[in-house]
Amino acid sequence: MGGIWNTDNFRDQYLRSLLENSLELTDVYWQVLDNDGNVILQPKSSEPGKKTVTINLANNFPPWSIELYQKDAKLFEQILNLRRSIYFYILILVAGILGCGLVLTSYSINREIELAQLKSDFVSTISHDLRSPLTSIRQMAEMLKTGRVPTNKRRQKYYEVIVDQSEKLSLLINNILDSSKMEEKKRGFDFEVVNFRKLLFDILSIIKQRVQHEGYTLKTEIDKSLPEIEVDRSAVSQVIANLVDNAIKFSNENKKINVRSFAESDYVVVEIQDFGIGIKKDDINKIFNRFYRSGDESVRSRIKGSGLGLTLVKQIIDAHRGQVFVESAVGRGSTFKIKIPI
Repeated sequence: MGGIWNTDNFRDQYLRSLLENSLELTDVYWQVLDNDGNVILQPKSSEPGKKTVTINLANNFPPWSIELYQKDAKLFEQILNLRRSIYFYILILVAGILGCGLVLTSYSINREIELAQLKSDFVSTISHDLRSPLTSIRQMAEMLKTGRVPTNKRRQKYYEVIVDQSEKLSLLINNILDSSKMEEKKRGFDFEVVNFRKLLFDILSIIKQRVQHEGYTLKTEIDKSLPEIEVDRSAVSQVIANLVDNAIKFSNENKKINVRSFAESDYVVVEIQDFGIGIKKDDINKIFNRFYRSGDESVRSRIKGSGLGLTLVKQIIDAHRGQVFVESAVGRGSTFKIKIPI
């Protein structure tokens, strides 16, 4: 079976009807062109505007094309401008996301490098802080053992140095072990209600010997009406020891440390004040970070420390639902204040 394709009939009846019905309510002018570009079909009325779209019939059968004209091209221009704007803002958004990604990546890399350097400094400092007291203890113990210390007064002095260096070692080792436990959230606290004034006196009486051996004077001012509070004795002792140790390290020629304690609202407050080199404003928000040591390179090379003491102070006081504050002025000293709820 076969059939005859009548292009004139297709054009004048089917195609015209399709285009007129589809575009009747629009402001679009249309015309159909043959393969040579001649107009073979167009509306009976209206005039063309600005050509916007050319459509070729499927598979070029017949080989005609349909051109669409918008009499008022503003709508099309608005649509095109809108699409351009959308593409532009998408491009800006993608660029912004990529930029933020680069910044965050750069920050993460720099942070990792900084942390690696801090850990390296920590290992170096810990090695020094362990070696120095051990060397002193060994040398003095050997001299005492071999009878090379002639007088009782001299021997007593050596015993005091050995005890002092042992306490420094004990504090350092406890800081390292407790810091690791705190990071892993494995450290437990043994809270009990205590006479805080008596506890503070007991802690300071132990610390005072070392402070005096270092050539410092320790002035205390403890309110007689301090209430009983719930604390972990060992942890609070570690906090006070670290703050006094910090005061000793960063003091200059003015070898004086003040300790005050009093009740304030719903808190017991302990203040430890030194008159040393002070802390720069830029460093104050960083000093409680793990491994961080304040001061410039010359200060860090001169003053040894693990960078764990103040971190532990904050972690322990946080565990007591308390707060830690610091006030400092470069060249005038620092005051650390801890507040423990009653």
